[in-house]
Amino acid sequence: MGSVSLKISDSTARFERATLCTSEVNLLMILSVLTTNLFALYAFNYSPIHLHAHNLNPHKNISLISEHVSLILREIGSSQKKLAKMEKELLGYDTIDISRPNISSELKLYLQHHQLPLGKDSRTGIIEMVASVGHSCERSTDLLSQYMNYKVFGSCPDDWSLAQKLILRGCEPLPRRRCFAKGGSKLGGD
Repeated sequence: MGSVSLKISDSTARFERATLCTSEVNLLMILSVLTTNLFALYAFNYSPIHLHAHNLNPHKNISLISEHVSLILREIGSSQKKLAKMEKELLGYDTIDISRPNISSELKLYLQHHQLPLGKDSRTGIIEMVASVGHSCERSTDLLSQYMNYKVFGSCPDDWSLAQKLILRGCEPLPRRRCFAKGGSKLGGD
């Protein structure tokens, strides 16, 4: 627990451990652990006298506790469902209506739910993957559809200004496109 100091005298190095108050610190740590354990023991074993006079049957106490536990579990379950619904609304997974006629086919393909290639994920329990599109993209559906209107596996259109408009409106991350970026001019070419 102490620091190591290097003392050089007579061309030899000696390492000494600094022992400043280590026994006092150790004693203080032991006392704090004992005190904490005593308080915990008292808190878990304490039962008021007036409760023993009214409830002489310990089975009633156990059933009362199990009722409270089941009530808490139901509240937790309903809260998780509400939170999942709110998360979907906030993230915008289901907010962009892909049945609109003015949405490009590539955007419709991107926003569809895709099955995971290996089936259900054992850690999270999900079976499908949702596209990562910013939830504010719904307000700019026309611009987003225009951004996603391109020739698949062709060269990407030069629409940097359109992408900047979408990002400035909060539509980030932008959907990934299946086109190739235009290459720069050849260096050192003939």
